[in-house]
Amino acid sequence: MSEKHTGYKGGAPAVRQNKILEYIEQKKGANTKELVEIFGVSMATIRRDLDELHNQGALRRTHGGAVCNRIHKAYEQLHSEKMSVHPDEKRRIGEAACSMIKEGETILLDSGTTTYPITLGLADVRNITVITNDLYIAYNIVLHRSSRVIMTAGVRTDGYYTLVGSYAEEFINNINVDKVFLSADAVDERAGVTNSSFFDVGIKQAMLKAGDEKILVADSSKFDKVSFIRVYGIEEIDTIITDNGFSHEQRRRYSGLANLITV
Repeated sequence: MSEKHTGYKGGAPAVRQNKILEYIEQKKGANTKELVEIFGVSMATIRRDLDELHNQGALRRTHGGAVCNRIHKAYEQLHSEKMSVHPDEKRRIGEAACSMIKEGETILLDSGTTTYPITLGLADVRNITVITNDLYIAYNIVLHRSSRVIMTAGVRTDGYYTLVGSYAEEFINNINVDKVFLSADAVDERAGVTNSSFFDVGIKQAMLKAGDEKILVADSSKFDKVSFIRVYGIEEIDTIITDNGFSHEQRRRYSGLANLITV
């Protein structure tokens, strides 16, 4: 494989690192000289890229190169595809998360098909304010007449119901809520919470800061995986709610990082 066949030369560091990771996962490993030739950058740049990916837990550095780690990359699916994946697990997670919401609270819901089921039990909860950047949630949510839903500003991402961008982030940066419920494309104890797209990283980070209590909702298939770009570390989360597909070993590891609830 040579540089003229790859089209990888140069480019933004995050994009290049993603391509490096794809190549190493495909080949199960690579040396630095090989990567320099393929990606058309200096040896120092390749070493920095490999060190960064190693620090994220995405691969393991070796003498003169890197090898594929146990972690597998997660790819983003369309909203319509995600809705049909692990529906029972998401329903149970949603019920557990909903039970944490009390009368009079203000909550912030991240976009996603794991946060949407949280809304299904809110019709009888009085005087709550639900803030979200998810158009699907905002349209379908049923609330008590004393409660209200607020949408962020922002630009809709193509193929999804998510509002992102500087206006959405500015809105979130100016609020404070009792609880924020966050979704994830992938979760790993070393790499943290990672996302398949960089477009909504900014608003997810803003949401994390806005919540007095920070709750991650993710089904067990999302764990021990790494996606394209880091959003935040697990140590910044107060509670993780997932399904009972967790192994004993996973329970041991993740319960040491946050309050772990399995349903």
